[in-house]
Amino acid sequence: MTNSPNAAEDAPRWSPDGSRLAFTAVEDGTSFVYTVDVRADVLVPVASGQGIAPTWSPDGQQLAYFTERSGGTLITTVQFDGWESAAPAYLPTSGARELDWTGSTPPLITQRANEEVYQPVPVYEERLVAQPRPGADPPYRVVNLEPLGIIADSPYLSDRVDGSFSALREHVKQAAGWDVLGQLDSLFWDELAQPAAPGQDFRNWHKAGRAFDVMQSYNEGNTPEIELVSEPIGPSQYWRMYVRCAVQDLSLIHI
Repeated sequence: MTNSPNAAEDAPRWSPDGSRLAFTAVEDGTSFVYTVDVRADVLVPVASGQGIAPTWSPDGQQLAYFTERSGGTLITTVQFDGWESAAPAYLPTSGARELDWTGSTPPLITQRANEEVYQPVPVYEERLVAQPRPGADPPYRVVNLEPLGIIADSPYLSDRVDGSFSALREHVKQAAGWDVLGQLDSLFWDELAQPAAPGQDFRNWHKAGRAFDVMQSYNEGNTPEIELVSEPIGPSQYWRMYVRCAVQDLSLIHI
């Protein structure tokens, strides 16, 4: 479908309006769901998540697909034009192998009291600098982290996540014995027109001030300071980052 010799592609499904194509691609033994906008001058597949057999919602704004995990098969739903931090996942009805989304609710999902839904659990409760007015959206702000000793271009994070970042930084500093997150490759992208990397969505979390990049140099050289290991959790593929301790005792601390 995309003339990619290193990937086995199948299960194509057109969006209801015919403007986008969803399909499955197997790369290095792992299946991913991609979408491509056929109206674009340059066709660039965008990854929606790890899974197989995608199908579109009737309005073309969501995707559903199977995700295989060690605990069984899940149905993952993705808001195509949304900014979800984690895609909802559900247990399919017994024996389901194909998806056909024809109604207003996700396919093959029965609303039962004991239905299992994957939901990430926050490890830190964020406090807002500016509280929302009744009936209004929260007035999120970007917070300057330079006074806290952060070294980076545009050292700003959203009011929604700056406290979480500071808590994470302090925890890692105490666990590893050095300030891993004191210097970063990037945080806030103040240039909204900055292009995304190939295969990434233009609506990048860096532009919302809710992401940061660990120093790439930490993962280089003969004795790298960090090690990245992939791990599937729920419906998504996550990465554990192991940090080399300042005092070596033949162990690594994961965060």
